[in-house]
This record gives sequence, C-alpha cells and structure tokens, in this order.
Amino acid sequence: MLPDLATLPPHLTLESRDGRLCLVDARPGAPRPLCVDFTAPETWRRATSTTLRDLLPRALGLKPTGATIVDATAGLGTDSLALARLGCTVICVERSKIIHALLEDGLQRSRAAGPPFADVAARLSLRHADSAQVLDELSSEGHAIDAILIDPMFGDDGKKAASRAQMQFLAQLADPDEAALPTLLASALRAAPRVAIKRPHRAAVLGKPRHQFEGKAVRFDVYFAADLRPAA
Repeated sequence: MLPDLATLPPHLTLESRDGRLCLVDARPGAPRPLCVDFTAPETWRRATSTTLRDLLPRALGLKPTGATIVDATAGLGTDSLALARLGCTVICVERSKIIHALLEDGLQRSRAAGPPFADVAARLSLRHADSAQVLDELSSEGHAIDAILIDPMFGDDGKKAASRAQMQFLAQLADPDEAALPTLLASALRAAPRVAIKRPHRAAVLGKPRHQFEGKAVRFDVYFAADLRPAA
C-alpha cells in the first residue's frame, strides 16, 4: 500500500518507472528519480565488496557465523544489504512512510529476482515505526539481538555526487533530531549488548563510547550495554 501522498512536498511525487517505485522531484535541475534497487550493479557490488575487515562489520563486532542486527535507521538500506550479504539477519526500521515504501518495493523486487538477490533479501525484514518504540518492544519481548546500528543521517558525508543526490531527497523526507539521539541510544542499549552509531567526523561524540572506528569520511562510535550497569 502506498503512503499518503499528501505528506509529500508539492514538487515530489511517487511514480512507477521501469517497474520500480521512484520518488521524482519535478523541479528544474533536480537529481534523477530516487528508488531502491538492490539488484542494481553498483548497489550489489558495494554489498558484495564489504568484508568483515571493513569498518561497519568491525563496529558491530561481526563474526563469520553471522548475527542478528537491527538497523534502527534503515534509510535506503545499503548498510542493511551489506550486512545481510555477510550472513546477518537484519531487522530494518524506517519511520518515514515514503522511504519505507521505496524500501518495501526494493525488497519485493529482490525477492522476485531469484538467487543470489532473493537469498540475501530473505534475511532482511522491514518495519515502519519509530525506532525507539521498536527497540523497546524487542527488549520487552526478549528478542536475541546481537548489535544495533544507528545512522542518524545528520548532513552530507561528502563521499560522492550520487550520495549527495540521495541526501537531497532524504533531507526532504526525514526529520533528523539530534536531541532525540540520546533517547534512541538508551533504547538500543536496553535491547542489545552492542550499539554502533555512524557519524561524520565533525559530529560531536555522544557520551563515552568504548571504541571508535575511524574511516576517511565517517566514524563509528561503539557503545556497550555492560558499561551502563553498576559494578557488583
């Protein structure tokens, strides 16, 4: 079911193009339509090139046996796809109705595309909800979550033109709230033993992470639930 289009800015529309659900900006000079296509060569190549030695898997403490991960701010799902390709079971949470619709469309087409795309998509599930609410529910239900990824998407990480174009769209749909990040982190640490927050280098550090993994454009601040428990 498509989201309520009344929630979109007037210059944006959701359209079906070449069998894909796309977000289209009608303004002159706008970026090309945005869609989620996990089978696209560049997207799939990025997922298959991610190894356990890369920043994201290291920040989440991944082992070769895989893990159950919550991507609490799924966005366009590129990190989730890479984690599923590494054998993880990934619960993707996205609060924007529009972005959720694009993700759902991309997942459905991946599942229909056959191996290897369907095999990886089978390890991805999608929820449209507030992340803190989902994490509190998972915690109260006793789900065994190994780690949680939070990517608040505060600003452009400057990686390349394609990323900047995506950010232009996402900035119009998402409503990032820096003030809400401590609450989300607290919910995440109640639901899992390990939480990694993806941040631009220039972003302030929240609290006292146990580890930091530095890359060229971003860093991961890693927190452990055990650090919040009082000593026996």
